[in-house]
Amino acid sequence: MCINEQHTLSASVRELHHNRGDLIHTGGDCMGLILVTSGQLRAYTVSEDGREITLYRLFERDICLFSASCMMNSIQFDIALCAEKDTDAVIIPSDIYRSIMEKSAPLANYTNEVMASRSLKITHEEIGNHLGNPREVVTRMLKYFVGEGAVKLSRGTVEIINEDILAKIAGR
Repeated sequence: MCINEQHTLSASVRELHHNRGDLIHTGGDCMGLILVTSGQLRAYTVSEDGREITLYRLFERDICLFSASCMMNSIQFDIALCAEKDTDAVIIPSDIYRSIMEKSAPLANYTNEVMASRSLKITHEEIGNHLGNPREVVTRMLKYFVGEGAVKLSRGTVEIINEDILAKIAGR
């Protein structure tokens, strides 16, 4: 990243503080890329029946690209973010991040790596707890997804290997 891009980025960043329990983002809008400097955030979606489904957690130095999904072509995510601990973060406006990413191959590569690294390091029981289902149901569904070629399982990890298949199963 060149000096001009660094200056643009530094000038546009907003610092935020959120107390434990604060709702930070409710989905639908494009607030910008969030970088957690301290604390912990939970990213979740709300099911059709109103249940919260935890997608992942953000810790110190984690970034949430999904809060800025509008900067990515044909990708829209309605996720909510809440502070699970008192949290300090910075927000980079989506348009600024996108304009720098378009000029900087290292930043574009980093962004792609972050998107690809969202495999889940979680047990079947933990998934069940988040979804309100027994571990056995989760295990059965994950085996189905493996059989369909959508995910790959290893100890404590669920890796999405074909998002198109998952979308087809979900009826999208």
